[in-house]
Amino acid sequence: DDLLQADVRIAGLDLPTERTFPAFVQARQLPGPLAAVFRDYAPRGRVNVHVQLLPVEQGGADGTGRVGAGRLEADIEALGAACRYRHFPYEFEEARGTVRLAGGRVLLDHLTARHGAGRVTAAGVVYNTRSWAGFELRFCGEDVPLNDDLYAALPEEYRQLWRQAAPLGLCDVAATVGRPEGSAETGPLPAHVAVEAHLLGGSLALGAERRVDHADGW
Repeated sequence: DDLLQADVRIAGLDLPTERTFPAFVQARQLPGPLAAVFRDYAPRGRVNVHVQLLPVEQGGADGTGRVGAGRLEADIEALGAACRYRHFPYEFEEARGTVRLAGGRVLLDHLTARHGAGRVTAAGVVYNTRSWAGFELRFCGEDVPLNDDLYAALPEEYRQLWRQAAPLGLCDVAATVGRPEGSAETGPLPAHVAVEAHLLGGSLALGAERRVDHADGW
């Protein structure tokens, strides 16, 4: 909090990664909100960055003001970047849109991306940058391939259903990923993932030797 105020803009920044610049990504001096983006989303590629360090302003009667991460605001605009969210480890490419850091929160501002032929949008909020932070995120995909990549991103209870149904083809999918706020005492609480899929003329197994082709619906 020694720095009074700052305003920095960088266009076309090639993001550092664990492979290309580990000393930066792992630096203890990295502000909490930025560290959380690198930790949780593993971003790679080019972005525009606007970072502001807001002045320490006096608040209410108790004299409190903005300190630490509460002073940091940033817009990170993806320019066809790639990322992978650790609580739903599905690789996103050609990402465009904005990750906004404000008031200690991380906001996904209608990001769009692709995975193969599938088109994906993401929106939601991570309520703070502590390791036990609560969050509520929603991913919606169109024409998503029913393949090993999607299977690997699912929680185990959905993988069990997948193994029974052995789906093939494409689907529209909506995944909600959330977690209540934890604490220093509890640590991170369990995350919950809810997935709805709409088959688009796909195929499903019925028992060991039969399949239903041209299946369509939720």
